[in-house]
Amino acid sequence: NQDLSNKKSIIETQNELNTVMLKEIQHRVKNNLQIISSLLRLQSSEMKNEESKKHFTESINRISTMALIHEKLYQTDLVSVDVVSYFEDLTKELETTYPENGVDLKITLSINIKKLNLNTLVPLALLYNELFSNSMKHAFSKVKIGEISIELNMVENNKLTFQYADNGQWEESPRENTFGLEMIDTFTEQLEGNYIRNTEKGTTYTFSLRILS
Repeated sequence: NQDLSNKKSIIETQNELNTVMLKEIQHRVKNNLQIISSLLRLQSSEMKNEESKKHFTESINRISTMALIHEKLYQTDLVSVDVVSYFEDLTKELETTYPENGVDLKITLSINIKKLNLNTLVPLALLYNELFSNSMKHAFSKVKIGEISIELNMVENNKLTFQYADNGQWEESPRENTFGLEMIDTFTEQLEGNYIRNTEKGTTYTFSLRILS
């Protein structure tokens, strides 16, 4: 019994050390991503070409999206992230990215999933980032109040539905929007899913996605 007790104590100590180490890794990854974001912001501040600045802003948003995930992991069990808290914080960050648009935003989040693992949350969050960015760039030039809503629901043990909608009237430039749409396709494929796009009243994307292991 004493021998078993000693072994148990050793294992518990090792687990605690592993947890501390993993938390430190997540913290350092987050810090490194934030440093990259800061460097890109400094670089973009020196640019005179507005189109180039926009591309830098989009890249910064993608990096910040991933940095926030690692920050949330550091604060939790290192396995999964609180989805509601994450999307609320990410939405606040995205709102502050586009102050020059001058559009009053009304954002509604309806999230009925408690936690998601890293493999699923990263592409899902980046997908949301692309959709939000596209709305801000193309949708709201003819509306006084921009409305964005998302719904996230579990439909089976390993599947979820994600709906993103805005009330804008899109003015798409095929050249400018191609990369954004390619990113949406890429993240959808990464989540082994598909989507339908409806433009009858504003723009609505409805995704059927898989929760990755």
